[in-house]
Formats: sequence, C-alpha cells, structure tokens
Amino acid sequence: MSISEIKRKARSVLKGKWGVAVQLTLLIYLINTLLPYFVEVFLSGGFSNWWYQEEAPIASDIFNLILALAIIPLTISSYWFFLSLARNESVSVGKVFSIYKDGATSFKLIGASFLMGLFVFLWSLLLVIPGIIKSLSYSQTFFILKDHPEYSVFEAITESKKRMKGYKWKYF
Repeated sequence: MSISEIKRKARSVLKGKWGVAVQLTLLIYLINTLLPYFVEVFLSGGFSNWWYQEEAPIASDIFNLILALAIIPLTISSYWFFLSLARNESVSVGKVFSIYKDGATSFKLIGASFLMGLFVFLWSLLLVIPGIIKSLSYSQTFFILKDHPEYSVFEAITESKKRMKGYKWKYF
C-alpha cells in the first residue's frame, strides 16, 4: 500500500468524524500539557508565587509523576480509538476513558510501557541505532494487546517483534 493510498483511506475514514477525532486530540493535549501546569500553580500558592519561584514544590513533582503513570492507559486507549476509527467501528470519546474501568488492563498497559522503555533504553546503551531499531520492533505491542487482551506483556512484545520483522524500514 502506497503512502497516497494510506492518506486517501485515512481521509475517507475520518469523513464525518473529524469533530470527535479533534475533540479527543484536544482533550488528550489539555490533560497531558496544561493539567500539570495548573496543579503546579495551585500547589505553589497562586500565580504570583509560581511566577517567581525557582523550584517547583515537591508535591507538584510527586503529582506529575503519578499523573504521568495514570495517563499511560489513557494515551494508549486514544491509540485504540483511532484504530477503531480506521476499522470503521463505533467510536466515542467516552470509550477512551472506559479503559480505567478495567484495572488489570490499565496496569498491564503501564507495565508494557515500562518494559518497552526499559528494553529500548538497554538497547540504546550499545548505541543509539539499536535502540531505534528495537523501538520500531516493539511499536505494535499496544495494538496487539487491543486485539489479544489475553496476551501477557512479554507475549505482546514478542509478537510485535515477529510482525515487524522485515517491515521496520517501511514503518520508519
């Protein structure tokens, strides 16, 4: 499939659904970007205190760490949203947040994200290029977990490596 065919398919899938796609993207952006700043301003004692402080309060750092971990399932669920959109399945922004109803899946996604990051880091210790190659190898892990929730994290990573064999350059 050529790039122009992929673009054409993406436009046809988004036809009539641009609003919900933009809404989700904006919402994820606001949660990832602005929420940590609002919390830091609040924990600093207001905007004027925040503006002149040299270091963020430790409570703000702790909150940002917890928020970063909590947002991992939401971000992956947004990937799944766009996958469902491409598959012409019914989509809604509310379904993205339903990932938190199943705690086991949320923790599995956090674990998968952590392990993938750890593996890429370890491969990057050799040189940068092996880390990039491995990140491409692991790139389909979350999509595999959507289609096969029964897989363990290691099974999904292994399956991603198998599926990306011979396709890493094309994906890059």
